Amino acid sequence: MSETLEVRAELLKLSRLLGVGEGELDYLGAIPSAELRQLRESATDRLFDDGAKMLGRVGAAARLVPSGITATIAQKAFGPLLCARSAGMVDAGKAVEVARRLPADFLADVVIDLDPRRVVDIIAQVPAELVEPVARELGRRGEHVTMGRFLAFVPDHLIATAMGALDDEAMLRTAFVLEHKDRLDHAVGLLPAERLPGILESAAGLGLWPEVLDLLDQLTEERLGPIADLVATQPQELVADLVTAVSEQGIWDSLLPVVRQMSDAGRAQMVTVPVFHDPLILREIVEAAARRGLWLDLVPLVNAVPDDVRRTVAGIAGDLDPALLNNVLTEAVGAPETFETLLGLVNEMPAPGLAKVVALIDEAEKPLAKDLLASLSNPTESARLYAMLPPDLKDAVQRAAERFNLQKELAKAIG
Repeated sequence: MSETLEVRAELLKLSRLLGVGEGELDYLGAIPSAELRQLRESATDRLFDDGAKMLGRVGAAARLVPSGITATIAQKAFGPLLCARSAGMVDAGKAVEVARRLPADFLADVVIDLDPRRVVDIIAQVPAELVEPVARELGRRGEHVTMGRFLAFVPDHLIATAMGALDDEAMLRTAFVLEHKDRLDHAVGLLPAERLPGILESAAGLGLWPEVLDLLDQLTEERLGPIADLVATQPQELVADLVTAVSEQGIWDSLLPVVRQMSDAGRAQMVTVPVFHDPLILREIVEAAARRGLWLDLVPLVNAVPDDVRRTVAGIAGDLDPALLNNVLTEAVGAPETFETLLGLVNEMPAPGLAKVVALIDEAEKPLAKDLLASLSNPTESARLYAMLPPDLKDAVQRAAERFNLQKELAKAIG
């Protein structure tokens, strides 16, 4: 997951816990997401640990009173906050019996103030007929953080029930702030396939593309591939809206891995959208890939764009700061299967860009030089790849081989 999106999700959760408005904690945005999560969990523990002895007595008393009377007392005397604080002290079976006698709006009030970590046994026993109306009510109120905290602890059949009760917007916003996002891949598998196009349309209409990309980032390659192709085949204006949102928020590290998982046909269709021919957008993509180690995610896009666009990409790559260009070179030689794509770009670079590449090889340390020669050593491809090197680059490779006594390796690589 993009760290930018992770921080944003944690700030939303912390804001909800502290009862402050969205955006009021943005000044904490420079703190790593892991530290924000630790702060939130510590604050939650502090809130629930205060008055633990008194709450224990409340829980013990609930065991002795009939469920109907307990429900009346809970609603008329205790209120949702005290019920939430003491729920973890009540026997799970008893708690569910009481919950069956309470209205959905009151239960929603209680759930908002619950710490799900303390009521795992209760959650496991809650029937679907209680989950559906409460989830619907929470969705109506926009309590996405609350639902995100709870859905991480409910069994599969209840996840399906809850997601069925939420509209597309509520589901996306809930998934964004879900605890334990490793469960999202399985949860998405529980969605009806016909619901996915509507989710994408909702994202476009409501400006929720970051939430969609965060969701896709949690999926296995097997699950992501078909959904990535679904993204690729959306109307051009929807794809353009997605790219614009990614550009505005600087989250190319969330989109490029999705593009990588598209089929060749899906990617070919996606790059027909004019926004992928825009030099400014292409520059953002190339620079993000160089800064964030996304060369492997960039290669499929480079291979899919038309020749004239690829020449633009080559020029942008040649314009990179030498340190960023070195990042690309290092990644490429470390992944020999992408080396041909790199050579294609180098051959299209204007002279100043090519000169930078030559200078980087002349200044390279021995590990990079060895990886470069290894990239040329495919027995069936080495001669062809070496022939693709511009003359200046061939000379630089020869000099690197001589500098590190790797002439034998070079001779073996080029046959």
